[in-house]
Amino acid sequence: MVVQHTFLVTPSSQLTANLDLEARLASATPRDTIKGMFFRRVVELAKHLGVTAETAHLRHPVAGDRYSAFGDYPVSDYVRWAAAVGRVQHPRVALSEALRRVANQDYTEFAESRLGSVMLSFTGGAKSTLGRSGTFYAQLLKGARVESEETSTGVTIRYRDYPGPVEFYPIGTIEGMCKYYRTDYTIEVSVLSPRDADYVVRFPGA
Repeated sequence: MVVQHTFLVTPSSQLTANLDLEARLASATPRDTIKGMFFRRVVELAKHLGVTAETAHLRHPVAGDRYSAFGDYPVSDYVRWAAAVGRVQHPRVALSEALRRVANQDYTEFAESRLGSVMLSFTGGAKSTLGRSGTFYAQLLKGARVESEETSTGVTIRYRDYPGPVEFYPIGTIEGMCKYYRTDYTIEVSVLSPRDADYVVRFPGA
């Protein structure tokens, strides 16, 4: 069970919270899907690390691990892939931190995709891009609801019905975007439930 709480993340901080991954994924439904472009990245990493669909404990493996970039696949299996890769890549940190580190490359994968390049042509730097992240999530993630809005000092993002470790995984995605734009940041995470959290991203000097 996840207790309501708030914590702050900075570029130099490290997550240490314990995470029962399967307990968190138990609430995922067939409606909770994500585009295959993200699977392809973690599967490529998995191959280099010797991680297989079997060792990742997938529930819905794909033949030959061949994911179509624009296909919709279970978020729960994506998180299992990411966790399996994270455990091997970062064996000396908590799983929450390992997932955060794996998620760091999500934004680069999106930005370099055909869909991402089109959608990002309407944004500028980190703040405006994050401010539109709710729109991006709607194209990439089904089942969850994500709303975002710019504020005077940054961006607020609200994750609802997010199927997975909502208080950990999005941290890495947001950080990856900030690093992509070479922008300093702090992230305040308010955990509301196992599937709901509010993120307040601030840009020092904004």
